[in-house]
Amino acid sequence: MTELLAAILGGLVGGVIGPILLQEYRDWKHCKTWAKPRRTRLEAMLKDRKVAPTGWRTISRLCLETGMEAEDCRTLLIEIGARGGLIEENNQEVEAWILDDPTT
Repeated sequence: MTELLAAILGGLVGGVIGPILLQEYRDWKHCKTWAKPRRTRLEAMLKDRKVAPTGWRTISRLCLETGMEAEDCRTLLIEIGARGGLIEENNQEVEAWILDDPTT
């Protein structure tokens, strides 16, 4: 009976709990090594009024300077509390982002 219980417990740990813990570790590591530095860089870029006095930055510039695709960049921008808008640049409408409160 104890061998059967040990086998069931081993299967449960190896088949269910192990993959869940592994995925949590991967998510944590991805956030720490990929998302956090990029999120910090985005915040710094949007708070820097010397480069862009209005605070607006185009999505193409943000993507270029952080090395992200546009969708990943938009996701992190929303997480940090930035808001998007359309501005006219060289007779073209472009998507741009600004922090709601640049002092935070």
